[in-house]
Amino acid sequence: MHSAPRRRLPARLALSAFSLASLGALAAACSTTATFVDPVAMPDAAFAGVDTSVTPAQDSATTTDAGKDPTMVEGWLKVVPGGNTICSDGSEYSFYVRKGTVNKVVVNFEGGGACWSHGICSYPDLAYTSKIVTSALPWTGYSRASSIPGILNQTRTDSLFKDWTIVHVPYCTGDIHWGTQDKTYTDAQGMNPLVIHHRGAVNATAALNYLYANETAPEKVFVTGESAGGYGAAMWAPYVRKQYGAGTHVYELSDSSAGVLADGFFSTLQSAWNFQPTLPSFVPAFADPTKVKTIVDLFNGASAYGATTTPTLNFSMYNPAYDETQVKFYALQQSGVTPQSWSAKMREHVVTIKASAPAFRAYTAAGSVHTIMLSNTFYTDRIDGVSMHDWVAKMVNNDAYNNIDCNTTGAGCGTP
Repeated sequence: MHSAPRRRLPARLALSAFSLASLGALAAACSTTATFVDPVAMPDAAFAGVDTSVTPAQDSATTTDAGKDPTMVEGWLKVVPGGNTICSDGSEYSFYVRKGTVNKVVVNFEGGGACWSHGICSYPDLAYTSKIVTSALPWTGYSRASSIPGILNQTRTDSLFKDWTIVHVPYCTGDIHWGTQDKTYTDAQGMNPLVIHHRGAVNATAALNYLYANETAPEKVFVTGESAGGYGAAMWAPYVRKQYGAGTHVYELSDSSAGVLADGFFSTLQSAWNFQPTLPSFVPAFADPTKVKTIVDLFNGASAYGATTTPTLNFSMYNPAYDETQVKFYALQQSGVTPQSWSAKMREHVVTIKASAPAFRAYTAAGSVHTIMLSNTFYTDRIDGVSMHDWVAKMVNNDAYNNIDCNTTGAGCGTP
């Protein structure tokens, strides 16, 4: 039996329907002409200047913002990598690590909207996250690790990731962790220039370089992300797989990241973010990045590559049937969008990826509530008696796990 109680969205994921509709009107009127201010090179070659010297062993009581923030809950390390890392508004970038006691790692890419035009990028912290705010981190407001919701709670008796090291990759660049350029947007009259630092690839690379330096041969790595972070997980999981090789099991899960875009919209995102250099060139499908024209192409190519590696890198995806936030972003791109039309496209994507990579798995839940991995409904909501906790447990324990779809149950998918 499925239950779908409403839950509070994390602050960095919650968006207003009215505000997004207004932004859509603004975006349609705005130019997307790019001024390439400071493009960066390929992610695996560009960031030799990024400082990865801060280690998880440092003491929070004696190390301040250069390494560890003493306000972090029970052992979270704040790493300020410096170098070329930056948030979209020019503020300082940092990521967060909790050192575990077993040789296993979770890499979690944070969500928080996106922007690709003067109209939308003019509304930071409404349509996208422009800076790192401590009060918006997933564990903020919880005085004890035992009360943190979702997969970051490592004290529950049923925690899948108890004692795993966690690398939490914040998101503040408006480019789903993919971007490699600073861009100047102008309004419809070519005025009011707005510079946005779309350097998500730079920031992600800094966090992964830190991981590689400090966890040299983990037994398992679970790469996940919520909303915009789910696309980050899909992009960067092949890099993790390549880095660690045959000695490490790597698993990928994108939470509420179906990639439903209007026809041709991918080229708009390329112009805004210049993400093609971020595509892992060692993946055969990405040898010519100009042939990657949709997010489905990304999942197809990465999933096919994962199936050829040892151990296999399996990709997976969670979506609610009528995801309210994904519907709103789709509506920014074209008119006439309904929850039903988005849902049909989402299911088409799942079928297409499955055809390209038979090992790909999808969990489609009832309702419209965006994201689950950082919510306690990860443990409680069920389809056919299977919670996301149960499903992910089979994944990371290398047991067989099946596609789950609310459409195949008597309870159904609910209403938008």
